[in-house]
Amino acid sequence: MKSILLSVLVAFLVTSSSSVFAMDNNEIAGIVEGKHRNMIMMLREGNSKTRTEFRKMIKEEFSSFIDYREMSKHSLKRYYDKLTDSQKKDYNRSFKRLVQASYLKRMRPGVSYDIMIQNPPVVKGDRAKVSTLIVDGENEFEVDHLLIVGTDGMWRIYDVIIDGVSMVRNYRKPLYQTMKNSGFKALLNRINEKALERESWSD
Repeated sequence: MKSILLSVLVAFLVTSSSSVFAMDNNEIAGIVEGKHRNMIMMLREGNSKTRTEFRKMIKEEFSSFIDYREMSKHSLKRYYDKLTDSQKKDYNRSFKRLVQASYLKRMRPGVSYDIMIQNPPVVKGDRAKVSTLIVDGENEFEVDHLLIVGTDGMWRIYDVIIDGVSMVRNYRKPLYQTMKNSGFKALLNRINEKALERESWSD
């Protein structure tokens, strides 16, 4: 159950189409809470769909608001800026595939949980943090949502920190190691191998 819930938190919590210039702190918190509410409803309704229909619905919904490019950039951090434009394009595509395969592998219909905003959002310039408590029966998870304003002026979540553990940093450590020891081509191959492995698990 925990792995499914964490997959929801990792994959779903990204942005609405509200402009940074038109929002106050409460509205930023509302983005996060609203996306959770939508997700809870979709998971509950998933029992009435086939597995193929359910996965298609979730994947399409995620793709409509997840900023995979920003996630890719933060996952490789200092190495990302050293890539050529062509390498960045290849990396973004492969990383997106890996993330999608990871959450689709774990997600199942019927999951239920609740969310509570813990504190007023902390906003500094073009960044914000929204702290929440996710309740799943007797289990509770402290979840911080880190948001950044994109070039289009929209707030998007670029990382999720669950009980002090950053989702992006979890990806970053093994990616750094492969990039440092074996180079970009090996890194890309490794990501694609992992994505293919997880795609086969989710079928």
